[in-house]
Amino acid sequence: RNNRVHEILTDEGSILRAVFGDRLRVNSYHHQAVNNPGKGVSVISRASDGTIEAVEISDHPFAAGVQWHPESMFFTSPCMRELFSLFVRSMLPGTD
Repeated sequence: RNNRVHEILTDEGSILRAVFGDRLRVNSYHHQAVNNPGKGVSVISRASDGTIEAVEISDHPFAAGVQWHPESMFFTSPCMRELFSLFVRSMLPGTD
């Protein structure tokens, strides 16, 4: 599950763009995916076939949902470790 399966593109100004740049390879294995994001939820990444790969809530300190498994890539991907680090830092007092 730590193998990178396909490439996704990240949207400018998103949390993911700040961490990963404009594209990265992820390990998603879809049997379900976001189709219609709720109110206040922005799509911030898609696969080449248009599948939504990530969303975020911009008025929250750190609300990003991804359709892949960063926990499975933690030991093999510095980028995925950075994603977890950003999440942890956003929860610390005084980081809002």
